[in-house]
Amino acid sequence: RSHAHAMGDKSGRQDVEDPLPPVTGLLPGATERPLVGVDLDGLSDRQGRDDAARPTTSARATAGSKLSSAASGVEVELLDKEEFKFLNDATRHATLQLELEEVKSTLARQRNGGKYVPLRLFRGERLSVSVTDVVSRMWCELSMEYRHLHRQLSKTQGWREREEELGRPVQRRTPVMTTGTNIHLAKELEVHEKVVIERETKEDDFAIKILNTYSQLELIRSGEKPVEREITVFGDPFGLGVLLTGIIDQLQYSVGENELVLLDFKTRRQKCLPGPAQQRQHSLQLMLYKSLLDGMTGGLAPLHGALRYLSLDPSAPLTAGPLQLIQTLGLSGPLLDEDGETTLQRVADVVHGLILGLRLPPVSTMLVQYEHQSTSEEIGMEVVEYNGAWARAELQASMEYWSGDRPAKGVDVEDSWKCWSCQYKDVCVWRMRQNLLKSPAAMKNENKSNDNNKNT
Repeated sequence: RSHAHAMGDKSGRQDVEDPLPPVTGLLPGATERPLVGVDLDGLSDRQGRDDAARPTTSARATAGSKLSSAASGVEVELLDKEEFKFLNDATRHATLQLELEEVKSTLARQRNGGKYVPLRLFRGERLSVSVTDVVSRMWCELSMEYRHLHRQLSKTQGWREREEELGRPVQRRTPVMTTGTNIHLAKELEVHEKVVIERETKEDDFAIKILNTYSQLELIRSGEKPVEREITVFGDPFGLGVLLTGIIDQLQYSVGENELVLLDFKTRRQKCLPGPAQQRQHSLQLMLYKSLLDGMTGGLAPLHGALRYLSLDPSAPLTAGPLQLIQTLGLSGPLLDEDGETTLQRVADVVHGLILGLRLPPVSTMLVQYEHQSTSEEIGMEVVEYNGAWARAELQASMEYWSGDRPAKGVDVEDSWKCWSCQYKDVCVWRMRQNLLKSPAAMKNENKSNDNNKNT
């Protein structure tokens, strides 16, 4: 049989001059003295340095010294190279931070009455999150949020200026991503042919997905095919009030042993197994897949419940595409009326019963198979032990963010090594702030402040 796929939507920069170093100034007689940054190393000759120091002629200026001009009433502090860089980096951080907050506030006003709730802002009317989003949060929540806000942030001045400096877009599809996608597609085509089916509505799309899921489960249960790949699963496995969706890489059923094995493929550039942080992600991913599939096959996740989460119309009639799929699968009898029509509600109810009638056992084994990207050589296989309490806790922590109960978090400081592989590292306000706190100029200023406090 063929695997049907719905046809539909899947999920010029302008030149901007680099900003001048920030300079603040006050009129003579103001209550605070301004600080003017002068980068001595940036001046090309001795004459330029003398000109920079011209506000006073009584002494030779050195970096970090203060000069005053009686005529202007302005006090000038000459910054060394580290301090000058710190000033520029702090300004960039402030700009990107303000733009990030402005984008979030604008989206909240436009889409959710002013309240920033990622579930509402990124999913619209759908109360659903993907397993991928839950797992991505374990790596870095802020990176996941940047991915969802990219379309809006890429139009801000700070991002455009940063992209001009980098000479490339901040977010881009890398060769590694493309290779991984191609490998997964090749594995899917090994077990079934892909057939495009036209769909006209959201209801059509959901009907095609659940019909596919039933067809694939029925094929492995009957023994007609020992393995199926790319299986869509839905559910609210822990009763948290949100629909979780995912796509299982591979299911294998052993008729004799009545055992169901769940396997996920991971590709790696290096011929070695991943570290503990990535392995935790992969383990959670499989645990959530198992929870979703067991709920569907065990009757704990009625498909009609998903309609409410996805804001679908149960009474909506299906169009020609899914109707043709129903006939191809031999399900016209239970699903179509005498006029050859049906509704999404009827399909959801009947397919739920059909899946329950397969009497598939719960998933007994979960495996992660690691392969080398270039050679497809197997690197290793890891067995995942199910821990429902831990999986629920991780999903609950993720929902605290998605529900708007707290802002996105950056990684822990000891996990900052993750930043080197992140495509948002050049615009990440969390990373910039950590670098500013660790910079020599910041340490110097902190020491000066401590000395002043001691003196007073």
